[in-house]
Amino acid sequence: MAPQIPSLDEWRSLSESFGFDLTDETLLQMSKQSEGTFAAYARMDELPNDTLPVTYPRGDMGYRPTGADNPHNGWAWKCAIKGNSSGPLLGKRVGIKDNIAVAGMPLLNGSAMLTGFIPPEDATVVTRILEAGGEIAGKTVVP
Repeated sequence: MAPQIPSLDEWRSLSESFGFDLTDETLLQMSKQSEGTFAAYARMDELPNDTLPVTYPRGDMGYRPTGADNPHNGWAWKCAIKGNSSGPLLGKRVGIKDNIAVAGMPLLNGSAMLTGFIPPEDATVVTRILEAGGEIAGKTVVP
């Protein structure tokens, strides 16, 4: 749902919260000037939300390693996503930094703000690694 233009009372409350003492005339002018922005938000809300197809199957989505399975706390998530059966990365296992989207796998990025976010598609770099025959071994918390 697209955001709605604030009412005059909401504009007043917003301006006061930032320490501004604006007249109703100024607030109405601000509201009028924001109509185009809110119309753009409404239009964006109408657009289809297409996602890219996930080309390489995900059976077991892995797990968040702890203890002896993650002795240096370098892993955010471990998994095994096999790529193409040929290519320059065939036989190579790759760790993906945990600020990069891997479809179906939590994107933690070291922040509670992203708790529960699971991307619906792979980042381009992930797709290219898999197309080149690499295997995604997991997501790392280190650069």
